[in-house]
Amino acid sequence: GTSASLRLSNASFGLRSGAAGTTAFELVNGTLTATVDGLGNLKATSVAVRYTGTSASVAAGSKVSVGSQSYTFSQTIAANTVAFTLKGFSADIANFVSLSGDLGFAKTGTDIVAVG
Repeated sequence: GTSASLRLSNASFGLRSGAAGTTAFELVNGTLTATVDGLGNLKATSVAVRYTGTSASVAAGSKVSVGSQSYTFSQTIAANTVAFTLKGFSADIANFVSLSGDLGFAKTGTDIVAVG
């Protein structure tokens, strides 16, 4: 609807999944825009999301293909990882607070890391 929107444009992604929980997912290079009417908006010029299941890892350079389409994982992703980064991030919240910069959050195993 018009009261809230979220858009990720021009991103590339790869997904590998198996019955044994060998899931790996990576989404990179997308441009993010989001708005919530009356609350604020945010954008990022480059977004990366990485995920692996508890028994999966993926090596940088690993390739997945479907027909003529393919994707090559850009980084090694350790098992049990959830991570995202926002580059060129900016947000305006209720015309009260403005934030900008680059952010990164990751959970690998039991470790949580945040940078900005």
